[in-house]
Amino acid sequence: MILQFLSINTINNLLQLWDANKSEVVDEYFFDNEITEMHWCNAFMRNPLISVANLTSNVIIIDPRTGDSSQNLRWSNEQVSSVRWSLENGNILTTGCVRGNIAVWDVRSSRSHLMTLTPSSRFSHRNKDYNTECITGLRFSKDGLYLISLSLNHTFTIWRAHTMEMINHVSLPQEHTTKIAHSIRFDICSDDGVLRSCTPVGDEVLILTLDKKNGKNFRILLVGHFHRVNACIYRQKYNQVISSGNDRMIHIWSPDMDEQLPDQQLEKISRLQEDHWSDEEGTPGPSHA
Repeated sequence: MILQFLSINTINNLLQLWDANKSEVVDEYFFDNEITEMHWCNAFMRNPLISVANLTSNVIIIDPRTGDSSQNLRWSNEQVSSVRWSLENGNILTTGCVRGNIAVWDVRSSRSHLMTLTPSSRFSHRNKDYNTECITGLRFSKDGLYLISLSLNHTFTIWRAHTMEMINHVSLPQEHTTKIAHSIRFDICSDDGVLRSCTPVGDEVLILTLDKKNGKNFRILLVGHFHRVNACIYRQKYNQVISSGNDRMIHIWSPDMDEQLPDQQLEKISRLQEDHWSDEEGTPGPSHA
């Protein structure tokens, strides 16, 4: 079985394709501009394309089977800051730009994007700095029903993935906004039907509900890193959050239920720990020679 993964060298603007079995670099791709985000299409193994955003008007598509850039998607007058492939269709790509717009593409036709989405500007009042509308990340929910965008104004926007209808906005809590990095590697989980984000905030990971029906936006903080958390992902199969930080540590977070013993084993341990001695029996009596 061939296992491969990608790594980014931010100093040299270098994207490397690795053979995980041999722990060696298979191919390298150099860029003139900083790589802000890349995403490997995992919808279909027959279409393993890599999309790259590097703050230019071109979205670079790499085909690792040929070892070269297969095509460019040009978004005129925009600087592309984020990219994400659809989970349901390996030909559909979403891109976000510095000005806050989102474009949907069918990569089989590079002439123009299918549609453009614009989050409402009325949710950016909390931060008036330049480029706060910039889309720093795009994620699809694991069931493919929702697209979630995050901008530098610390606002999540939730869209229906099939119609691209905007249905909700959720802002990060004010006390965490000063801890947010410009490039945020967040993830989405929705196993129990509730949409949640897993977002690095300083040296912690914030779990925040994004559903419209949850007005209070229930949140949990995962505390354990000693330095800034730079990325986190959600493993649906194991119901786990994995976070990495500048402290060179990787943490795996699991629900409490995963750490509880099965009922039969717990009952067995309880029986072994039971005290069958009465107070009198447990008290040493006088010795008789």
